[in-house]
Amino acid sequence: MYLSGNRQSKHESKRRRSDVGLECHSKYQTKKRKGNLSDKPLSDEKRGKLLRGSVRNRHSPATTNCDPEKRKSRTAKGTKKVPVTAVSIRIRKVQKQASNKSMKIKNTTKEASKKNGKTKTKNQRTQKSLPNTGNSTSQPSSNVKSNLKAKDHNVKMLRNGKTFSVTTVRKGKEKRLKTVKNEASMEWTKSLGTNFSELLLKKIEIKHHIPPPVSVESLPYIKPVGGISVTKDNLIWVNYILHRQIKLFASCGKVLRTVDLDHSPYYNCCLPSGDLLFTQGTVRISNPDVTLVSRKGDVTIFADLTSYASKLCGIVYQDNQVYVIGQTVVPQEEYIIQLNMKGEVQNIFNSKPDLVHFNQLVSICGQIIGIFTEGFALFPLQRKCVSSKSINKVFVNYTYSTSASVDNFGNLVIGKMSKIVVVEPSLERLHEVDTELPERALITATAVDHQNRLWIGTGTGDLYITGYQN
Repeated sequence: MYLSGNRQSKHESKRRRSDVGLECHSKYQTKKRKGNLSDKPLSDEKRGKLLRGSVRNRHSPATTNCDPEKRKSRTAKGTKKVPVTAVSIRIRKVQKQASNKSMKIKNTTKEASKKNGKTKTKNQRTQKSLPNTGNSTSQPSSNVKSNLKAKDHNVKMLRNGKTFSVTTVRKGKEKRLKTVKNEASMEWTKSLGTNFSELLLKKIEIKHHIPPPVSVESLPYIKPVGGISVTKDNLIWVNYILHRQIKLFASCGKVLRTVDLDHSPYYNCCLPSGDLLFTQGTVRISNPDVTLVSRKGDVTIFADLTSYASKLCGIVYQDNQVYVIGQTVVPQEEYIIQLNMKGEVQNIFNSKPDLVHFNQLVSICGQIIGIFTEGFALFPLQRKCVSSKSINKVFVNYTYSTSASVDNFGNLVIGKMSKIVVVEPSLERLHEVDTELPERALITATAVDHQNRLWIGTGTGDLYITGYQN
């Protein structure tokens, strides 16, 4: 079949020539606008493609310009008949020649690489990342293998020891998760090796004993020490519940300041400025207030949460935010209230999917964790709730949840009757430390200062300074 300017297909004969020419002209203009066509003269290959497209679409003769007037002038002069089959065959030959040339180039490069010995296997490609030991063999030497094993072991230990604090950073509508690593805990996990208990003492020796403060009122035998917190410059705040006092100690045990209160201080946490925040706990006469005590001894109300809870328990500071446990009596339910540094409520986190009870908060390597009231279980604070699935992989009986604290290496320190239990940051291993305290003594509070000395508060109001690391 031949196409020329003065012939039409069977289907096009039903339409007028002017209509067909206008259609082609409009389609040509749209293609030109989109950039598919240009004013430059067409090559033989492009002209053949246009001719084939015109046959398939059953349009009028496809030329470089489908204007009917120009077509008439060209048909009057006489156009050459272009066989479509010949054009298509010519295009196929050109494509085959190009593919044959590319295959030849590939074969020549392969042969050259084989001659030069540059052919690479999968094993050799992977060995690029290995250090150069001077051996030309494909397998690494024994020294390299041992180095790789040591690196893998260190990576595993780091993975076990690291936990991340997830804080959201809002920029417009975007939310990005920012992970922060605790360097002290990473150093601790590097030095752990295979035996965790070798770094801790089996039995501690009491270095200093501080008796309970003298009270004008007659108090019972059980007058426990509440929270203990450490400032950045290594001063220690101690809450005396029934004495209604808060004392500030130097690292040597000397009393620097005594603050008398109208109510009982229970849980506490320290701010970066050295000021203290405390709550009144679940004592009979207690208010749901967060109280601020400055280093100078001034007492002010930081946040009044009477509209959010009936009682307040554990409290912790992290990333310029304050987290406190709120409690309702009927029905009994605990949840975490998030406050900013102005004492305003930012968010409330309930426990999901189940209801769990917790009364103490700690921050292990940046992760806020609630400690179960009636046993050893750790519930992490997530983005929208407190998970009711415990994350600890070891279990301890007869622990006192309010005595929990975190040392400088991210280890969890908690009292078990008259013993101390230390749990590593991965929450997979623990170590029990015996004390010289009497068996009936109950450890109610712990804290580790910046000199890695352990401060222990008991149910009798006594305070002890000891060492627990080997």
